[in-house]
Amino acid sequence: MARRTPPRRTPAQRRSVKDPQRPDAANPWPHLQELIDNDGSISIGRVRPISCAAVANDEYTTYAMLVRLEKETLVELMTRLDSAVAKAIDEDICIDEINRPRSKR
Repeated sequence: MARRTPPRRTPAQRRSVKDPQRPDAANPWPHLQELIDNDGSISIGRVRPISCAAVANDEYTTYAMLVRLEKETLVELMTRLDSAVAKAIDEDICIDEINRPRSKR
């Protein structure tokens, strides 16, 4: 019995509508990926006296400096950093929680 192969789909048919609130599993932080691909960097770790901070920058610009919130997971922090980088690029707004900290950490 011959097997029937499914018809090939065009690239337009393969594309699905992306929900901006649901990151792609293969690339959950697209803005951070783009920053790194363009010679930018991210740093995550202790910056005394802050227990954990996340910074995204390139040679010329600091896009975001976030303080990890109480009970915030690393994945949540990275997702927040990705959103902050997007906001910095799209709206020219840098989020600086290190020098202008939030009231609760």
